[in-house]
Amino acid sequence: MDDLFLSVNLNERSFEMNTKFGFATLAVVAYVHNSNAEISASYGWEDGGTVLSTYSDLLSENTSEYFNSGESSLSLTEESSGGSTPNVGVAVITGLEEGDTISASFWALDFTEGTNASVRIWGHYTESDDFSSYKGSGGGNNTYSGSVGGVWEELSHDWVFDGRSDAFQIVARFYDGGGNVGPVFIDDISVSVSNANAQIIFPAAIPAPGALALLGLAGL
Repeated sequence: MDDLFLSVNLNERSFEMNTKFGFATLAVVAYVHNSNAEISASYGWEDGGTVLSTYSDLLSENTSEYFNSGESSLSLTEESSGGSTPNVGVAVITGLEEGDTISASFWALDFTEGTNASVRIWGHYTESDDFSSYKGSGGGNNTYSGSVGGVWEELSHDWVFDGRSDAFQIVARFYDGGGNVGPVFIDDISVSVSNANAQIIFPAAIPAPGALALLGLAGL
């Protein structure tokens, strides 16, 4: 049976940035070791978390309005149409080595069949101590959400880490189509890495002060 270890780390940069939007996140670090020298982990926004980073004017909210499983998902809405393609970071992988393979998927829901607003899964290189940093695109695929409006669809992609930085970030890129600003919903992200020493980091909500005290983090 695989061994599962969970720890909670504060990403100071992500905390500072996300509080501008009225919420804050911790980073949940998952280690799932198995005999195939790989790790894999998943996250479904059930704990109230949102994102690890935000680029441009994309508003991220934890919601129970729609969900693929559980009772929560991530809602993405662009605050104003136009400009650069906004995106949010939904997972970061650290401890990588050149040549490692990263596989990720998440489920997306939008109601604009065959047109925008839509999302697709993407990746870029970042820094392990600053998830808002951008160290170059990792690319993605050409599959957008909303091929069938109002139906949850799984978007997935594989990457090979080229060693240009010390971390890689999975992002949801948002396309407004020149006017439709959403929302689009994201749920149930899964990530696997061909390196048992890597760490997979997901967003998580900061606990209430009483819970922090129980965790021994009251001095944060």
